[in-house]
Amino acid sequence: VEAAVVSVEAAVVSVEAAVEAVEAAVEAVEAAVVSVEAAVVAVEAAVEAVEAAVEAVESAVEAVEAAVVSVEAAVVAVWRLLLRQWRLLLRQWRLLLCQWRLLLRQKRLLL
Repeated sequence: VEAAVVSVEAAVVSVEAAVEAVEAAVEAVEAAVVSVEAAVVAVEAAVEAVEAAVEAVESAVEAVEAAVVSVEAAVVAVWRLLLRQWRLLLRQWRLLLCQWRLLLRQKRLLL
């Protein structure tokens, strides 16, 4: 009987050790789950940050496109002004040449 009691006590100790091992394994799994949940939250935050960055880049691209259109319009306006100035300058040269011709005619008439 004593041998049986010792054997049962040893079995109980083994079962207790097995229970402790299972409890430790459960705690490890719970810790792993917590780590995975934290990693998921971090990845979700990273995805949101990337989405926000993409939206910011898209907005910046739109702003640059609008600026390019404005610059193109300004360049066209400047070229038009330059062409008008050249036309005016050419007209002034024509007027100056006409005045020189008139002056030369008057000089001839006086002589």
